[in-house]
Amino acid sequence: MARRRSKRVVKKPVRVEKLDTVFTCPFCNHPNAVECIIDRKLFVGEAGCRACKASFSTSTTPLTEPIDIYLNGLMSVLGLTKVEDSRYQERLYSSSQSFAVFSLIPIESSAIAMARRRSKRVVKKPVRVEKLDTVFTCPFCNHPNAVECIIDRKLFVGEAGCRACKASFSTSTTPLTEPIDIYTEWIDECVRVNKS
Repeated sequence: MARRRSKRVVKKPVRVEKLDTVFTCPFCNHPNAVECIIDRKLFVGEAGCRACKASFSTSTTPLTEPIDIYLNGLMSVLGLTKVEDSRYQERLYSSSQSFAVFSLIPIESSAIAMARRRSKRVVKKPVRVEKLDTVFTCPFCNHPNAVECIIDRKLFVGEAGCRACKASFSTSTTPLTEPIDIYTEWIDECVRVNKS
């Protein structure tokens, strides 16, 4: 007789979200400016701001995470003895950690809320800029797409001319002048002449 195979239930691994390693600086409020580095061999953790150069260091344990260093640094600056977030209470106070704090500025007590998980960044689509026309309708013969504008950037002269009726207009230009600017000046000049 053949042996029966038992049905094994395969357990899916539990997915644990990673905590941040960079945080908002409580002194200069630069986002993602505070970077926490942990040396596991020497049991030293250091957090420093790349913008305002404020930093602090502490002794660590094998279970210390970057957020622990950041929160402990904030608590030592604020002079707090209790953390509002219960997730970190046991880990923060299970070991005694000493701080050396340099170039510190007083901050608000709401700074503890700055240490949070990173949200997904939304990629912004580039905004399309509509291209301006370069060929226009002639104001004299009403021929569509007959007026073409030519700009001489060296001589600062712009010229608009109709290919159908050979009517033309020239004006002075600037480095920012576009073909539509020359055409609108021509239309304005025609309106001014017709009124007078």
